[in-house]
Amino acid sequence: MITFYADKGCKECDQIEEMIADLSLAHQTIVVEQGDRKPEALGQDVSLPAMEDEHMIFSGHRRIMDHIDDLSKYRGQWHKYQSDVCYVEDDSQE
Repeated sequence: MITFYADKGCKECDQIEEMIADLSLAHQTIVVEQGDRKPEALGQDVSLPAMEDEHMIFSGHRRIMDHIDDLSKYRGQWHKYQSDVCYVEDDSQE
């Protein structure tokens, strides 16, 4: 499951949250209030916003967006090949 750490009032964080929800990915969002300590799971060197996915941490809006894009592509491939559709190449010469 994805854990998304966001600063309260962060517009970019709202955009990321919306993208995660649109992909229907299992996730948890933890909003960090101004002045609160960052969650220990992130460590002191990680800045917000941050995302933890499969024990990998992505920090910063751009890196998170890139990871969500990768997840979206993976999800598309998963749905393509998990359907009841048969893909056939047409080798006929018309």
